[in-house]
This record gives sequence, structure tokens and C-alpha cells, in this order.
Amino acid sequence: MKKLFTLLTLTLVLFLLAGCAAENPNSGGEVDNNNTVVLAETTATRKIIYEVKMSLTSKDIETVYEGIKDRLALDEWVDNESFGSSFSRLVLRIKSSRIDAFIDEINDSYTVSSFNKSSRDVSIQYYDKATRILTLEAEQTRLLELYETATVSEMIELNQRLSEIDIELQELNGEINQYDSLIEYSMVTIEIRSTANFISLSLPEKMWRAFTGGWDAFLRILELLLLAFLALIPFILVGVPGIWGLLKLNKYYIKKRQLKNRR
Repeated sequence: MKKLFTLLTLTLVLFLLAGCAAENPNSGGEVDNNNTVVLAETTATRKIIYEVKMSLTSKDIETVYEGIKDRLALDEWVDNESFGSSFSRLVLRIKSSRIDAFIDEINDSYTVSSFNKSSRDVSIQYYDKATRILTLEAEQTRLLELYETATVSEMIELNQRLSEIDIELQELNGEINQYDSLIEYSMVTIEIRSTANFISLSLPEKMWRAFTGGWDAFLRILELLLLAFLALIPFILVGVPGIWGLLKLNKYYIKKRQLKNRR
């Protein structure tokens, strides 16, 4: 037991030292070719999450909509999309290393009405979690070595601590993976609004807009009817049997009074 206490104490000291180092990243640095800030030689690369929001206007939404999707690289994808005759929206995941080049392509090809690019430095959070993972893995290795010569009571304590470490490692690795995805692939939201008047459209365009508008209206009405039906289900399940029971009971009393009057 004394050996176990000593090992856990040493592990705690190592974690505190590592945590202090992770919370003091160097603020100096320069931007490399991949749009990430490289810190001084004594620190690691900064972790920055970029997010872009753009609004476009066009007379031909469908052409712009498909044109933007065609500009995606093979390892990029559409995270969410919605298409309409007067308004469309795309949420894209673009490789952060080419985010500026992608924005320049959109600016050169289409009419941009608004633009916003934000960045969030998550270096401290990222490296704090990474350091915590290394510390837990080191503790896990030491505990497994100690497990080989532990007594039964010590094994119980070791198993409990090892289970706690496994759970924490799963959570931390999940958070690190999420950070890695957001850092490597920036989120770009593009909204496209139509500037074309209905009168100026060609006959096929008018027909298409009328069809899509009617179809959207039909779907909305269908959705409302479905929601109304679902809202009535509790009343149907409770109310119909109750009304039926009252009618049967009323009919029974009427027959009973009729028989009594005949006598």
C-alpha cells in the first residue's frame, strides 16, 4: 500500500508540472503557409479554428448553388444544404490550408453582399487536454506495472483508478478529435439570395419557380396537417372511448326507465 501511495503522489506532481507548462504558451510567432501560427521554438504550433459567413446575390440561384459545390476539393464536403427558388444555403467544410484561396474564388466569381471571417485560438485548451492525456497514459502504464505485484485490496483500488482513467481518456480523445476536425477543416456558410423579379424571368424559370413555390406550400400544409393530427391523437385515444362509454351508459338508463314505466 505504501508503494501505491508513493506512485500516486509522484503522478500527481508530474501532472501539476505539466499543467503549468501547458497554460503558458508563448504569445509570439508567425503565420506559416497553412494559415496556422507557428510559435517560438520552445512551444508548439498554435491551434486556430476559422469560421466564414458569406451572403451572395444572383439572378440565377441554381447556377451559383451548383457552381459553389463544384469548387469543392475531393477531401472537402457539404455539411448541410437547403435549396429554394429565392433563397438557398450551403454549409461547407473547407480545408483550412486553402480557405483564403477558396474565398478569393467566390469573390472573383460571384456578387458578395456581406462577408465575415472569424478565428478562435484554442491552443491553450488543446494542449492542456493533450498534456492531460499524456499524464493519464503515463499513470495508466505505472499502475499496470504495479498491478502485477499488488495485493488483492490494492488490486481493487487499482482497478477503480484504471476505470476512471479509461473514462477520462475517452472523453479527452473525443474532444481532441473534434478540435482536430474543426482546425483542419474550416466551416464556411454561404447564403444565396435571388435578385430576379418574377416578371423579368423567362417562361421556363417562371414555371419552375411556380412549381417549387407550390411544392413548398404543399409540403408546409402537409406538415401542418400531420402536426394537427398528432396533436389530436391524445384526445382521440381518451375522448372517443369516453364519449362512447357515456352514450352506452345513457342508452342503458333510457332502457331502464322505459322498462320501469311499462310496469
